[in-house]
Amino acid sequence: MIEKGQKILIIFLLIISKSSFGVDIEQGLRNLTRHQAWMSIEIRVPSTGMFIASRAVTEDKRKNATLAFTMSPNNGHCQESMEVIFDVGSALSENQNREGLIEIQVDSSSPLHLPGKIAASAGDHYLFFEVESQNLVKELFKGKELLINVRGIGLADFSLAGFSKAWKNANNTCKGFEY
Repeated sequence: MIEKGQKILIIFLLIISKSSFGVDIEQGLRNLTRHQAWMSIEIRVPSTGMFIASRAVTEDKRKNATLAFTMSPNNGHCQESMEVIFDVGSALSENQNREGLIEIQVDSSSPLHLPGKIAASAGDHYLFFEVESQNLVKELFKGKELLINVRGIGLADFSLAGFSKAWKNANNTCKGFEY
């Protein structure tokens, strides 16, 4: 049985999944493992079991925000991306596909300003911000708290308790399926 908190994360995962299937994709979620404030999850094609991606995921329940690190096999290595998803609470009136700036601060360190892509679909309640995360992960391994501010969208506060285990588990899972 999936707990309520896990179900919320699964809904966010389904929304940000880069694949679309005419079947219940929840059937494709495997190996949901809790790592303190984080979870690692395997995503597979429900009909064939083929591996699609693995994720390390957490949420800021107060701000209705989710943070996901996705690892997908790509030409012999794992391609990693970081997505911050904000539930804006009401349907968006138009599609969005634009560049934006995200401010990231680990603990009391100086904030980093990183470019990324903001995307959303008209009628949806979610705004997605995707940023390259390769240089950020090492800092997150050392931290306790991550503050993320997407200008014009919102501020979210994520615990890093369990991040390193969730990220390593998701990354190792992806490496097992490099093709």
